[in-house]
Formats: sequence, C-alpha cells, structure tokens
Amino acid sequence: MKKILFLLFCFPLFIYGQFGFQRSNDINVIANNITLKYPWAGGINSAQYSNIDLNFDGVQDLFVFDKSCNKILCFIQNGGPGQIDYEYAPELAEKFPEINNWAILGDYNLDGKADILASASGALQMYKNISSVSNGIEFELVKYGLTASFSNYTIDPIISCGVQDIPAFVDVDGDDDLDILSFSGLSKCLWYHKNMSQEIYGHSDSLEFMTASVCYGNFTEANTSNLLQLNDCCYNQIDNPQFVYNPRPIGNAADRHSGSTTLALDMNSDGMMDIVLGDVEFSHLTLLMNGGTVPNTNSAMISQDPDFPSNDVTVDLFEFLGAFFVDIDNDQIRDLLVSPNLSLFGMDYQSNWFYNNVGLDNQPVFELNKKNFLQDQMIDFGANVSPVFFDHDRDGLKDLIISVGVRFDTVYNGSYSKLVYYHNTGTALSPQFTLASEDYMGLSGVNNKINHEFYATFGDLNGDGAEDMILSERDTALMLFMNNGGTGPAQFLSHTNLLTSTGGIIQDGLFTAPKLIDLNRDGLLDLVLGNRNGMLSYYENVGTANNQIFELITTQLGGVDVTESGTNIGYAIPEFVDIDDTMHLIIGAKDGFLHYYNNIEGNLSGTFNLVDPALQSINDGIYAAPALYDIDGDNKLEMFVGNIRGGLSFYESVTITDVGLNSYAPFEFNIFPNPTQSVFYVELNADGALYNGSTTFEILDMQGRSVQSGRLLQNKTAVDCKGLAQGVYLLKVTINQASMTRKLLIE
Repeated sequence: MKKILFLLFCFPLFIYGQFGFQRSNDINVIANNITLKYPWAGGINSAQYSNIDLNFDGVQDLFVFDKSCNKILCFIQNGGPGQIDYEYAPELAEKFPEINNWAILGDYNLDGKADILASASGALQMYKNISSVSNGIEFELVKYGLTASFSNYTIDPIISCGVQDIPAFVDVDGDDDLDILSFSGLSKCLWYHKNMSQEIYGHSDSLEFMTASVCYGNFTEANTSNLLQLNDCCYNQIDNPQFVYNPRPIGNAADRHSGSTTLALDMNSDGMMDIVLGDVEFSHLTLLMNGGTVPNTNSAMISQDPDFPSNDVTVDLFEFLGAFFVDIDNDQIRDLLVSPNLSLFGMDYQSNWFYNNVGLDNQPVFELNKKNFLQDQMIDFGANVSPVFFDHDRDGLKDLIISVGVRFDTVYNGSYSKLVYYHNTGTALSPQFTLASEDYMGLSGVNNKINHEFYATFGDLNGDGAEDMILSERDTALMLFMNNGGTGPAQFLSHTNLLTSTGGIIQDGLFTAPKLIDLNRDGLLDLVLGNRNGMLSYYENVGTANNQIFELITTQLGGVDVTESGTNIGYAIPEFVDIDDTMHLIIGAKDGFLHYYNNIEGNLSGTFNLVDPALQSINDGIYAAPALYDIDGDNKLEMFVGNIRGGLSFYESVTITDVGLNSYAPFEFNIFPNPTQSVFYVELNADGALYNGSTTFEILDMQGRSVQSGRLLQNKTAVDCKGLAQGVYLLKVTINQASMTRKLLIE
C-alpha cells in the first residue's frame, strides 16, 4: 500500500515489549459519493483557529486548537489565491508546546512569524516563534504570567484571563504592537492592556503592558442575557474622561463575569476596533460597534447586534461561542470561523461554521459557506466514539461500526447515542470504507434517546455462524441483540437484558465498555467489561457453544487500573490482541493514552504486566478507544482509535510475527516502602544474579514521560527520588529487554 502520510518522527517500526505504529491516511473513506481528504484526522468539537506559515512557503496555513481535549491540529494550505485546499499534517502538531484551554496566534514582534498567546491557569503566557527552514517549527517560552502596570490602582499586576475565556490579541491603537483585550477575573468589563513596546523601546519586540482601561468600550455584560449594557462601567474610571459611568466598587457581586470570548476587528474601516462577544450561556454572537476615533479616549461602543452576523444566516450553536478572524481561502482577506468554546459536551457535529468574507479585510461582509468546515472531510459524528470491526453483510470483509457515545440533538438540546455503519467496499487486500448508515439498525431510538454512551461488541453467542451484538449504554443493563440474519446481512430486530448465570442482569456500573473474547481458551466467548473506575470485570462463559451463560469471576481482572492520577476515573476500553497464541491487552482510557499489558496467558487470576502506560506516546484526544485488526490481509495489525472529538485516527504496524512482544517478563520485583517520601528500594527475585549489568530502572510520570532512570546493580537497590514532586508514578524495570512495571507513590 502506498504511504500517503506518516509520522517522520515516530519510533522504530518495532520496539521490544511494545507494538510499533505509524500514522497513516492510506485507507480511503467515502461519504455521500465524496472521497474524504483527511478521514482519519480524528474529528473536531470546539475549535480555535489561527493562521501560521507552517512550511515556510509564504502562504498562511491553519492552526487548530480543539479545547475539548487540548488537541492541536495542523493543516497546510496548498490552494492558490481564493482556493481552499488543505492537507492534514499531524506531524507538525508535535512541534508545538503543550497548551491547555485556549491559544491565539499573532506576530507580536513583527518578524513575520506567528507567536502563541496561551492560557496559563488563569493568566497568560507567550511563546516566541523561533522557527527556521533549517530547524523547522520551534517555539520558546519567553514569558509565563504576563504582567501589566497600573497607574492608580493597587491590583495584582498579573494579567488575568479565565480558563473559560478567550481574549483578543490585536493591535488596538494602531502603533504596530499587539495589545490584549480580556475580561479580568470575574469582572463584567473588558480590560485593555496596552503594549508599551513601541513607546518605550521604539520597536515591537517586547512584552511591556500597561492597563490603560478596566472598562474598555464603556459597556458591561448582563447577568441574564447576551445583551450588553452600554454607557455603563464596573469601576470608577478616574483616568478616562470618555466614560459616562455608573460607578460601583470593585468586587460588587452584580459585576461578576462567568465567561466570554472576545474577537476584535474593524467592521467599518474607521481604524477603531469593534468587538464580537460570545457569552457562556448563549447560542449567538453579539457585535459591538465602536463609535470613537481615538482608542481609550473616545472609543465607547455605541450600538450592538445580538444576532451577528445579521446580514446573512445568524450563527446558532447552542451555547458559548468563539469567533475567529482568519484567512481560509488564501485571498489575503480574513474570514470568520465560529465554534463552541466548551470543554464539556455541547454542539459536537456541524460545529465549525465558516463565513466567507466577500468584503474587505477592514470592512468585512460575512456570508455563510458551510457549517462543518474541515469536519466534512473527516469521520466526525459527535463525541466519544469507539470503533469495532464486524462483517455486517457476510461478504468476508470486515466492515467498520462506530459507536457514537454522544451526539448532540438540536431539537431538544440534549444528547443521544447511535451506531454508524461503514461498509467495506474494497477487497481483502485493499479495504475501502463507504458510509452506509448514520443510524445503524435504527438504534438511536433505543431507550427513547434519553441515555447515551453506546459501546458495542460482536460475537457468535448461539453457534449459528452469525455474530450477535452486546450493547452497553451509560447506566443501564447490557443489552443483547441476537442476529437473525442467518447467512445474509445482519438483522438485529429486538433486544433483551444480558443475564448472569444466576439470572441477574449484568450492569457493571457507569459507562461500561464490553468486549467479547475467548479469554480462557475454552472455545467459548467470555465477556470483559471496562469501567468508569478504570478497571476490568471478567465474566466467564460457563455455557455452551449454542447458549452463552456468563458468570462473574472478578471485578479486578489482572489488577488492571488506568485511572488518572489523583482520581478514581479511568474509563477503561479494552482491546485484546491474539498474536501467535499469546494474548495482549491494549486499553484506551480517559487520559487519551493506550495502556499496554501482557502476561495474560494462564494468569487470569494473577496480575497482568503493565508494559507501557502510554504506548508509543500516541494520544489523539481523551477517552481513547482502540480497535486492532489486520484489515488488509498483509499480516500487519492496523489500529483505529476513537476519541472525544468524534472521529478516528488510523495507524499501521509492523508484521505481526515481528512485533517483538514478550509474553511475560521472566522476573518479579517489589518496591518498599511504597508510598515513599525520599528513598525507596527495588528488590529483585533474581537469586543474586546481576544479569550482566543489563538491569535498568526508569521512573515515568502518568503522561508516560521519563523523569529519572538508572541501573540496578544488586538484588536490593536504593533509589533516591527526593527531586520528584508528590504524585503517582510508574517504575519500569528492564532486564535483557524484558520489562515489568509497577505503580510508585511519592508523598
């Protein structure tokens, strides 16, 4: 198969004790008779958009930050002037720093390269773009916690911006350095932090801010609507004679602000910044027109439009919108993109509205182009999706079924679940997926569309050769759908509750993820359930090939635990892989990583070995959901991973027989004391053997990053960890390329 796109920076094609994967875009996906350009980009929920030249060709490309999981996506613009022709470039996302909550790009030092203004836990941080053709994309942190001086106020100089907000990063006063407009803390007034670089140094390469106004534009937000109160101000504005204000003391409860996004742009070519606001509880944007001529002298807002853009289709996206002024079609005129500014579930499908600017850059006229910008070229069906392979039409080719955990419904402003069916219209050696149904078997109506979080698994449970389905749904009993299709396409006409051997219903807590697998090798499909608590439950099939009967064996299979540090939440989604009669386990989890375990064979009552808590550092978004299968018959495992963004990522791997997996680590070790505060001991069961000096240890944080390493030179070795912060870590011991991992708690 021809490789269209892959990770140049990825790990070697196989790693001892691990799978080796490389990202691919190599399997075609067709929807509505269109071959998607980047089907495996993983979906988009809550996007923030900025322009940046990613490949040094002088053309503005696209930086996308998805707030729902702090995921960066990069798109290269290959189109000519007035054209939209993006290429997904996932390898470039790794070049950006880790960002949370929000990020806005702008060239603060006028060197022609877009820098990053980003959230810093309620404050602001700046990353300078130091990229070059020779070194590629690079950024360096130049300031964490931007500050601004005050002349007549005794207030913390840190520029604050709530993690739920998005500020404006724009030249407000036309002096060629970028200023900041943001809502500070709980204030309902917009603060103007003027960049003094030009005034102080005569150039823009500085981050010297002065808070010129704590009520820029002379307006306040309302508590109960998205209407603004004009000619109103939160604070005494003794510095600014422009204001006709209603003075109230700082901290008045009536002036508290819950969340807004701010876009500053010139709507009427008068050189003054007008403001587009998104409010935390409302589905529309509000445009404020600036009636002044000199910023912060007579720049009060004089009118408002709560249905912006009102000249065309008004944006309507449930609640809390972010607006972004970026050039989408390479015509040097910036357009408007609107997306939800939500971390939690909201509008998750057709949630990226693109308004083409048919006017000028400083006198824009916005016309709606599409509601699913970028999403229309990728698999994207909502949020929390998980893939599974199932031959629906019995043609010998595995089709793709996607469980959509959350799909927002605009009719009643709630969510439901459904299954999506992609028919494999390719061949055994060259798969191709074609969208066949967005509501497979009409299952969106199960339980009156009230609950959500579907997960599906398939297997023949009555010996008729047709695979049946077990479906879980958030907080209800597991549902059993028997396949009545015989030798033809599947038919799931009705369902019953899945029962235990004693006749009780199987309901294993919240957000259960089922997996049918013959775990004990007796020829019958057993049931493993991943849980919200990050653990696995094991139900053994004690029935017959013609009649499944499940009996609970344990709620802590293999001692597996993928909970996030400091929580009891994991959302374990298990995927078992049988390679050369040796079982391996990859678990997707809320943290977005893939947790790899072995030492499963003959050890169902013991503890599985955690080989890697972050398999190859793959993370395409939280609530990772893996599915592995040799879909193209080349003796290589392909891996498809779902996530919160509503789409899938696709990876190819090395030849199955060359994966280099160890069935188990041929040693054991203990840690004591555990928890520890400064020093702990690692004790090996090696009978005095030092393994020729090849015994090493590595301490990993819960993101899979190595924080300390060394050698173990005797059976009981002291390790000093005083330099590490308190928290949960993983201690990985390796002997002759075999590894074993245990949790380590530092207090």
